[in-house]
Amino acid sequence: MTKLKDSDVNGLLAANPNTPARVLHKLWLKHPLGAVENPILLFWSLREGKPVHELLSLEVKTRLYLELRSAGDDNGLESILPEIERLKWLGLTNSPSQCAPSRGATSAPPSTRVPVDLQLKDAGDHSATLVYRRLATDPSSAVRAGLALVVDEIPFTATERFEVLHTLALDASPEVRRCAASSRHIDSGTHLQLAGDADSRVRDALAGNPNILNKRYMEGWQRLLASGHGRTIALNPAGPERLKLQMISGGSPDEKRAAWAGLRFHQISDWYGLNCEIQQVIADPVRIAELLEIARNPTIGGSLKSRLLAHSDARVTRAVATQKHLPEQVRLGLLFHPDIKTALRAAKHAPPADFLDAAAAHPDYRVRGLLAKKTGDKMWTLRARLVSDPDPRVRIALFRGLPEERPHNNGHRLLHKHIVEKYAADKDPRIRLLARKHPLGPQGRNPKHFLP
Repeated sequence: MTKLKDSDVNGLLAANPNTPARVLHKLWLKHPLGAVENPILLFWSLREGKPVHELLSLEVKTRLYLELRSAGDDNGLESILPEIERLKWLGLTNSPSQCAPSRGATSAPPSTRVPVDLQLKDAGDHSATLVYRRLATDPSSAVRAGLALVVDEIPFTATERFEVLHTLALDASPEVRRCAASSRHIDSGTHLQLAGDADSRVRDALAGNPNILNKRYMEGWQRLLASGHGRTIALNPAGPERLKLQMISGGSPDEKRAAWAGLRFHQISDWYGLNCEIQQVIADPVRIAELLEIARNPTIGGSLKSRLLAHSDARVTRAVATQKHLPEQVRLGLLFHPDIKTALRAAKHAPPADFLDAAAAHPDYRVRGLLAKKTGDKMWTLRARLVSDPDPRVRIALFRGLPEERPHNNGHRLLHKHIVEKYAADKDPRIRLLARKHPLGPQGRNPKHFLP
């Protein structure tokens, strides 16, 4: 009977509980509403102790979804294919809790959400994305927000993605629009639409989106700046440098500080104009907060760093000391700077390197202690210099920076053994206690690892 051409007969068979199960599943592919009308499905659910949607194949569920949506049966949709099931199609296990990337992020983390392949066989053109496109108008706002969250991962054509994002950008739910604002494929029209959104959270998500591929949507960016999102734009690496320079010259104090912090100095073409502005900031003690943001900016060049290190205000020097990429001699000079706070910041942010061996002779125990805490294979030379430090606080810091496992390098392993054994007999009782309880110490769990 399944070979009959009459679709009405096949539809009746699909709803008949006496039809064999293997035949039913084939019939439901062509007549998915038969699964809803067939009482056998409820019987199977009671017998197996599983919800109805878990008894159907993915292709039957997606075809059933399209039929129920076309019929406008939202109640039937929720009872047969609940929200949690539709979210699973998007690679989500629950409602999306965060759509926009964290403010100031250089890029959004790689998506770990993998949408399910919902391609339908023999369903006509664009069958690969047909279900996804219908999810854009799903009755559940959580499902629509989930779609907006993973829209970049779905293999839409350019036209389809444009239509879906445009639909999501006009959604009644602010949360859906906020998720749409985090997409990296926003076109100029959608960008402008979201930039004028009534909800400030939507605008802020758009202003802070670091993944917008096209950075030239100036009308939308200007609208965001005018609506009070200048600070978010300034901290966004995708924010136009032109707007950041505009905020530096005429923004609020908060926007100016953010613009200096978010500016990519190496991307500025008008360096002369920017240099004049920097000179004004350096010369004006009232603008010290802006100067500190310049000093902390990791994209400033070596010549500007040198000018800032010569500044009379110690706070500026301390800010430069937090930079990770400094010439070795500059870093070493900061470690021995007369301002102890500058020296401590330089020690804290210094990368593990052999040249730090010279800092073992630093006169302040706090600097030596900070250096002794550092980990990594390049720090063993410094440990060898500090192992007999006269200050017990430095020795404690060094011991706490030791790895618990035996190093692979033979020289490091022998030094590791020497330090633990030496500190197990240290004159300071605190150090002796730490050494004896170390995993490789006399009372540790792996004392045999002392063997070379």
